[in-house]
Amino acid sequence: MVGSRTLGKRVLGIYLPLAFFIIFLLFPFYWMSLVSLKPTNDLFELKYNPFWMQTFTLENYLYLFQNTPFPEWVKNTIIVSVVSTVLSLGCSILIGYALARLRFPGSNWKQFSGRGDLPRLLGSPDPAFSTTLPGDR
Repeated sequence: MVGSRTLGKRVLGIYLPLAFFIIFLLFPFYWMSLVSLKPTNDLFELKYNPFWMQTFTLENYLYLFQNTPFPEWVKNTIIVSVVSTVLSLGCSILIGYALARLRFPGSNWKQFSGRGDLPRLLGSPDPAFSTTLPGDR
């Protein structure tokens, strides 16, 4: 029942795993920021803690914007992502229309089984296993 757990069980069962999960997800962003703001010679220095910054610098960003074709890379990335999104969306719209309006063998998926469990079967990596799940009638 909702709210029936004590505070200790909630902390150990929900909040602590959630905190570890959030730290696990955010660590790559912390690491990228840390490495980008450290001087290059500090990256390979073993006497410093690798998870903490001793000195702060923007020389890596200056190098990126002054000595590389970074704006061209960003432009190419935007072009590829927009074109692939438009193509994918166009194909999905056409396929969705065909699935919704046209009649073909198998288009009435509720006839697949008397219980209408095709979404559950398609969502399982092993359709034979999904028929053994609890709740089968």
